[in-house]
Amino acid sequence: MVRMLRAQHILWIALCLTCCNEGSERTSEKTNLIQSPEPKAPIPTSPIEPEKNPNTTPEIINTPVDDDTPTQACDGPLCPDDEAQGRTALQPCFPGQIECAEGLACPPSIGRCMMPCRNQSDCYPQHLCERDPDTESGWCMPTTALRNTSCLHNGLACAPGAGSCEAVGMLEHACTVTCPSNAIDHHDACSFNGRCFAAPMVHVDEQHATCDPQALDPCPSGMRCVPADPHTYRCVQAKGWCEQTPPMLGQINDAGLARHIALGNSCDPEAETPCALRGTPSATPAHAQCMQLTSGTLPVCVGLCGDGDDNFLDCGIGYRCVAPTQPYTPLFNIQKNADRKPVVCDPRHEFPCGSTFSGIQCTGPFEDSKHYCATPMPICVLAL
Repeated sequence: MVRMLRAQHILWIALCLTCCNEGSERTSEKTNLIQSPEPKAPIPTSPIEPEKNPNTTPEIINTPVDDDTPTQACDGPLCPDDEAQGRTALQPCFPGQIECAEGLACPPSIGRCMMPCRNQSDCYPQHLCERDPDTESGWCMPTTALRNTSCLHNGLACAPGAGSCEAVGMLEHACTVTCPSNAIDHHDACSFNGRCFAAPMVHVDEQHATCDPQALDPCPSGMRCVPADPHTYRCVQAKGWCEQTPPMLGQINDAGLARHIALGNSCDPEAETPCALRGTPSATPAHAQCMQLTSGTLPVCVGLCGDGDDNFLDCGIGYRCVAPTQPYTPLFNIQKNADRKPVVCDPRHEFPCGSTFSGIQCTGPFEDSKHYCATPMPICVLAL
């Protein structure tokens, strides 16, 4: 009996321990269910790239053009990574007043901060070592100037395919596609760049050999027989320019007209585009027209740059606007009387055409040897 009671007591203790363990496990499970979830990983602080719109134009990346320009380490004032000093390159300067950053100089003929150079190896990629014709000094210039736009004196060199930087005036240069002197007048010397015309600027002096313009071959190959004066012709070396239309007349007088025609720069009034300004003019461009200035001569391109209100229009690269002095009839508005006849005047009178404030002048003699009351039409001439 005692053994039976003791066995029951042991069984009851075992049942109690089992119940206690199961209750503890349920309590632990309930506790785990109400605990806060594990904290999530922190959100990155860098901005998330926005979704790209497929309808927008993709961004254009300027990739350097491979060329034969020598390369070197970029560690100077023109280095793209050196913004503090790079901003001063090509910026206006004035010696003694507005100085340039270290490594740059201020050439007076350019008036911009430039990097000096002795040869091409001194310059960075996409730059050319150009010589200043005034001082013979070399300067590293970016190759960004386009065809028929200014170069050199604005601190820019010609871009690939834009030609070379040629003088087009006393102090003006432009990117020009050239052709050999012996190819002038040839249509196939310039390919798609136009026809080979003679540059309108030629210098004639006594050192040039005389020639006969009526001869079959008056000058050696590459030279042109042009008038030095009304009675003498000389052989000169003309530069060849590739252009779509003939250059405009640069000197509005008899000698300049005869020389322009002798260079082969006459125009065809029947052509689709007989004449055009050189380069990209401003919003107020002059008008280039094919005109016969005197009877018996070939027509030439003339730039008319007056707007009728005493304002000058833009003549394009290499030219400037002036009032004509040579009495060519097409360049003057001759006054008419009540009968629609030209008003003849006598220049010996004090006021042959009335008040001088009207701009009407007694001009002549014209081709008929008479003087007329007329107003000049401003014209484009070479900027010499």
